[in-house]
Amino acid sequence: MNNRNATASWSGFSFQGQVGLLVALIEMQNIDATKYDKYFLEYENREDVAIYMLKDNQTREYLSVHQVKAYYSDGHLINTYKDVFQGKEEFEVDEEGKIVLDSEKNKILLGYKETGWCSNDNYLHTATEITNWTQEKIDAIGNPFSVSRFKYSSDQNYCDINLIKKFILEEIEKIKGESTETKLAVILANLSLFLDEKVRFEHANKKTKVEYDVKISFQELQEIIQASDNVIHDENTYFSRKLFFEKYIECIKQLEIEEHIQNHANIIIQNIYNSNNLSFDNFISRLNLTKPKEYIHLPHLNYNDDGLKQVFFKILFSVKNCIPVMEDNFVKYRSKTSSVQHYVLTTIINEVEECSDILKTLIENVDNQNT
Repeated sequence: MNNRNATASWSGFSFQGQVGLLVALIEMQNIDATKYDKYFLEYENREDVAIYMLKDNQTREYLSVHQVKAYYSDGHLINTYKDVFQGKEEFEVDEEGKIVLDSEKNKILLGYKETGWCSNDNYLHTATEITNWTQEKIDAIGNPFSVSRFKYSSDQNYCDINLIKKFILEEIEKIKGESTETKLAVILANLSLFLDEKVRFEHANKKTKVEYDVKISFQELQEIIQASDNVIHDENTYFSRKLFFEKYIECIKQLEIEEHIQNHANIIIQNIYNSNNLSFDNFISRLNLTKPKEYIHLPHLNYNDDGLKQVFFKILFSVKNCIPVMEDNFVKYRSKTSSVQHYVLTTIINEVEECSDILKTLIENVDNQNT
C-alpha cells in the first residue's frame, strides 16, 4: 500500500491490520498467559506493526517489529524493498522543496530516513514471494538491522492478501481449542472490529500520526477470543465498513489518480472512516437511495459493488475542477454557477428501463430520511 491511501490501509480490515493480529496470536502462544497484560500489539509507531513488553518502569521493550508491503508489481524483486533495509533515501532540496541536482544532474544523497527497527527481531512481510532473495543481493543493498522475511509456515515466507485469513483462523483455533469454522470466523470478525474501533478512535481524536497510540494488550485479545460466540457485535455495520473500505483499497490500486485529487478524496474518506456507526450507516443508506428501506441497513443487499467502483469512487478520483465536501452524510459537489445548487454522489447505476420504480423508491427514501 502507498501513503496516498493511509486511512483505509490502517483500518482493522486492512492487510497490515490482519498481519498484526496474526503476529500477536502466534506470539501469545509463546508467553505465559498470566502475563498477557504486560504484552501489547502496536500499530503505526515502530514501522507498521510491533510487539512489545511493558516493563516494570513502564518503558516499552520491543520484541519484534514488522514492515508490511503488499506489492504485486515487481513484488518478486528484492530491489523493490530497498528502502525497508536502510530507510528511505533523503536527498538535498532547495528552499521550495525541489530536489537539487549536482553538476552531472544526479540527486545529492544526504542519508537515509531513520527507521523504526528494534534491537531484537525485525521482519519484512510481503504479499508475493521474493524470488531473488540471496545473501549476495542482501550484502549489495545493506542490511544493518538484520531484517528477515517472516515465515508463515515452514516452507512459505510470503502471504497473499487473500490468504491471511486462513493463517489467522489456524492460530485462533490453536488458542481457542476445537471449534467450528463459523465460530472461528466470528472470533476473527470481532478481533478485526475491535482493532478497527481502536484505529478509528486514534484517527478521529489525534491530530497527527506522531500522537497515535494504537495498541491492544494480549489480555484484551484473549478476552475476545474466549468470549466470542456466534454473534458479531454490530454485525451489519461491521460488514458495511469492511466492504466499503476493501473496495476503496481495490480502486486505489487500479486507478491512476492525480495527487491533488487524491488529497481532496482523502479528506472525504477520512471523514467517512472516522464517523461513528450511526453516521456511517446513514452515509451508506444515502449512497443507496434506490434500495427499498427495509433492506437499506443489510450489507449484503446495500453493498453496490458496481456502483461504488463505476460511479462513487470513479467520480471521486476523477473530478478535477470541483472540490467534494461532506455534508449531512452525503458527499457533494457544489455548482460553480450557483451558490445553492449542488450534486450528490451516490452509487446509483441502474438501467434506464428501471427509472420509474427507481424514482418511486428514491422519493420514498428521501421522504423517510427527512422526517
